[in-house]
Amino acid sequence: LTDNLKAPVAQLFGEAVVLFKEKINFKMAGGGGFEPHQDSQAGWDKYADFYVSALVSIDEATVENGCLQLCAGHHERGLFTSWEPLTEEDMEGMEFVPCPTQPGDVVLFDCFAPHSSEPNLTDKTRRLYYATYNRRSAGDHRTQYYADKHKNYPPDIDRDPAKDHREKRSPQRPTHHAHHGPVGRVGHHRLRINSHRKNGPPTSAVITPTGSSRGDMRVRAPTSH
Repeated sequence: LTDNLKAPVAQLFGEAVVLFKEKINFKMAGGGGFEPHQDSQAGWDKYADFYVSALVSIDEATVENGCLQLCAGHHERGLFTSWEPLTEEDMEGMEFVPCPTQPGDVVLFDCFAPHSSEPNLTDKTRRLYYATYNRRSAGDHRTQYYADKHKNYPPDIDRDPAKDHREKRSPQRPTHHAHHGPVGRVGHHRLRINSHRKNGPPTSAVITPTGSSRGDMRVRAPTSH
């Protein structure tokens, strides 16, 4: 999947890309949301200056179960402050729009796009897959990123009980707020996505399956909105 997503992300960058990180977000039944934040606020600027993330919906994501919410336009303001959540002053004029998705839908957004999520108010778990890429010309930082993350924020089984692992304040703080963005569907006729790239190609793109059994995709400029 990470290889298949490289092609449309590379078209948004205008050059080859490498995988920076990937994860699956499990929002359990009754699980909380996340306060508004930018992904680069979590110290990503240490490794490269710009990233694009691809969200792939495993389960249906709805307003009720805490789908992603994105705020259009404010990505152009760049990074606010590393390791700090967005303040009320930062968020003045921001509107976080829910982005419900169906299984197979893909959402692309950059590391400066403010986003959030609401709690899962249903009785079922909601799963979303995320793959984040940076320009190949900016280096391959995946191994170092995960080594640093394990050192500073190890899983419970590897934690030193004498050490406080809350050294830095993550901007992605759980809350009872929201998380979302623009959409398209893989496997359907086509996929319309708002890419939130700063200083890049058009901010809208359409992803269409190529017909390959590998599920490859390509990005082209949309003909209309």
